[in-house]
Amino acid sequence: MSHDDKDIHPSINKLVQLCTVELVFLMQEVDELHPMDLEDKVDEIDYAMDPIRDINYIEPLYGNQSRLSYQEFVAQSESKKNINQVWYQPNVLRNLVFTKVELPIEEAEKKSFEALAKEINIVLTEEDY
Repeated sequence: MSHDDKDIHPSINKLVQLCTVELVFLMQEVDELHPMDLEDKVDEIDYAMDPIRDINYIEPLYGNQSRLSYQEFVAQSESKKNINQVWYQPNVLRNLVFTKVELPIEEAEKKSFEALAKEINIVLTEEDY
Protein backbone atom coordinates (compact mmCIF):
# COMPACT_ATOMS: atom_id res chain seq x y z
CA MET A 1 0.00 0.00 0.00
CA SER A 2 1.29 3.39 -0.96
CA HIS A 3 1.21 6.39 1.38
CA ASP A 4 -0.65 8.29 -1.32
CA ASP A 5 -2.99 5.43 -2.24
CA LYS A 6 -6.12 6.83 -3.83
CA ASP A 7 -8.34 5.24 -1.18
CA ILE A 8 -6.53 6.37 1.98
CA HIS A 9 -7.34 10.08 1.81
CA PRO A 10 -11.10 9.72 1.15
CA SER A 11 -11.36 6.94 3.73
CA ILE A 12 -9.68 8.97 6.45
CA ASN A 13 -11.71 12.05 5.55
CA LYS A 14 -14.93 10.00 5.80
CA LEU A 15 -13.85 8.58 9.15
CA VAL A 16 -13.35 12.09 10.51
CA GLN A 17 -16.66 13.27 9.07
CA LEU A 18 -18.47 10.32 10.67
CA CYS A 19 -17.18 11.08 14.16
CA THR A 20 -17.60 14.86 13.92
CA VAL A 21 -19.98 16.58 11.52
CA GLU A 22 -22.15 13.63 10.49
CA LEU A 23 -22.55 12.51 14.11
CA VAL A 24 -23.79 15.94 15.14
CA PHE A 25 -26.22 16.09 12.21
CA LEU A 26 -27.52 12.63 13.11
CA MET A 27 -28.01 13.70 16.74
CA GLN A 28 -29.99 16.67 15.52
CA GLU A 29 -32.11 14.53 13.25
CA VAL A 30 -32.81 11.72 15.74
CA ASP A 31 -32.96 13.54 19.07
CA GLU A 32 -33.61 17.06 17.87
CA LEU A 33 -30.55 18.06 19.88
CA HIS A 34 -28.13 20.73 18.83
CA PRO A 35 -25.13 19.87 21.01
CA MET A 36 -22.52 22.03 19.33
CA ASP A 37 -22.17 24.61 16.60
CA LEU A 38 -20.35 22.53 14.04
CA GLU A 39 -22.12 24.00 11.03
CA ASP A 40 -19.84 27.03 11.22
CA LYS A 41 -16.76 24.81 11.37
CA VAL A 42 -17.52 22.32 8.55
CA ASP A 43 -15.26 24.14 6.09
CA GLU A 44 -12.52 24.48 8.72
CA ILE A 45 -12.69 20.76 9.44
CA ASP A 46 -12.41 19.99 5.73
CA TYR A 47 -9.48 22.41 5.42
CA ALA A 48 -7.74 20.95 8.48
CA MET A 49 -8.01 17.38 7.19
CA ASP A 50 -4.85 17.36 5.08
CA PRO A 51 -2.45 18.32 7.88
CA ILE A 52 -4.30 16.21 10.48
CA ARG A 53 -4.19 13.16 8.21
CA ASP A 54 -0.65 13.68 6.95
CA ILE A 55 0.99 14.55 10.28
CA ASN A 56 -0.98 12.27 12.59
CA TYR A 57 -1.67 9.27 10.34
CA ILE A 58 0.44 9.01 7.18
CA GLU A 59 3.79 10.05 8.68
CA PRO A 60 3.61 7.89 11.83
CA LEU A 61 2.30 4.93 9.85
CA TYR A 62 4.68 5.08 6.87
CA GLY A 63 7.65 6.93 8.33
CA ASN A 64 10.18 7.42 5.55
CA GLN A 65 8.77 4.58 3.45
CA SER A 66 6.45 5.27 0.56
CA ARG A 67 4.98 1.75 0.45
CA LEU A 68 4.02 -0.91 2.96
CA SER A 69 2.82 -4.41 2.32
CA TYR A 70 -0.67 -5.12 3.60
CA GLN A 71 0.81 -7.10 6.49
CA GLU A 72 3.16 -4.23 7.38
CA PHE A 73 0.28 -1.75 7.15
CA VAL A 74 -1.86 -3.80 9.55
CA ALA A 75 1.05 -4.47 11.91
CA GLN A 76 2.02 -0.78 12.04
CA SER A 77 -1.62 0.26 12.56
CA GLU A 78 -1.99 -2.14 15.46
CA SER A 79 1.37 -1.52 17.13
CA LYS A 80 1.70 2.27 16.95
CA LYS A 81 -0.25 3.90 19.77
CA ASN A 82 -0.44 7.22 17.96
CA ILE A 83 -2.38 5.37 15.24
CA ASN A 84 -4.53 2.82 17.08
CA GLN A 85 -5.38 5.06 20.05
CA VAL A 86 -6.41 7.96 17.81
CA TRP A 87 -7.76 6.73 14.50
CA TYR A 88 -9.61 3.73 15.91
CA GLN A 89 -11.11 5.62 18.85
CA PRO A 90 -13.89 8.01 17.68
CA ASN A 91 -13.85 10.16 20.83
CA VAL A 92 -10.10 10.69 20.63
CA LEU A 93 -10.22 11.42 16.90
CA ARG A 94 -13.07 13.88 17.47
CA ASN A 95 -11.02 15.59 20.21
CA LEU A 96 -8.04 15.85 17.87
CA VAL A 97 -10.16 17.48 15.18
CA PHE A 98 -11.95 19.78 17.64
CA THR A 99 -8.62 20.85 19.11
CA LYS A 100 -7.22 21.64 15.66
CA VAL A 101 -10.25 23.74 14.65
CA GLU A 102 -10.63 25.23 18.13
CA LEU A 103 -14.05 23.83 19.00
CA PRO A 104 -14.82 23.50 22.70
CA ILE A 105 -14.26 20.20 24.47
CA GLU A 106 -15.56 19.42 27.96
CA GLU A 107 -12.80 20.35 30.43
CA ALA A 108 -12.26 16.88 31.93
CA GLU A 109 -12.21 15.30 28.49
CA LYS A 110 -9.83 18.00 27.24
CA LYS A 111 -7.36 17.34 30.05
CA SER A 112 -7.52 13.60 29.44
CA PHE A 113 -7.00 14.10 25.70
CA GLU A 114 -4.08 16.49 26.20
CA ALA A 115 -2.40 13.99 28.54
CA LEU A 116 -2.89 11.20 25.98
CA ALA A 117 -1.62 13.45 23.19
CA LYS A 118 1.56 14.14 25.13
CA GLU A 119 2.02 10.47 26.06
CA ILE A 120 1.66 9.06 22.53
CA ASN A 121 3.00 12.04 20.54
CA ILE A 122 -0.14 13.34 18.85
CA VAL A 123 0.71 16.52 16.99
CA LEU A 124 -1.65 19.27 18.14
CA THR A 125 0.28 22.40 17.19
CA GLU A 126 2.99 23.42 14.80
CA GLU A 127 5.40 23.50 17.76
CA ASP A 128 4.67 19.80 18.41
CA TYR A 129 5.69 18.97 14.86
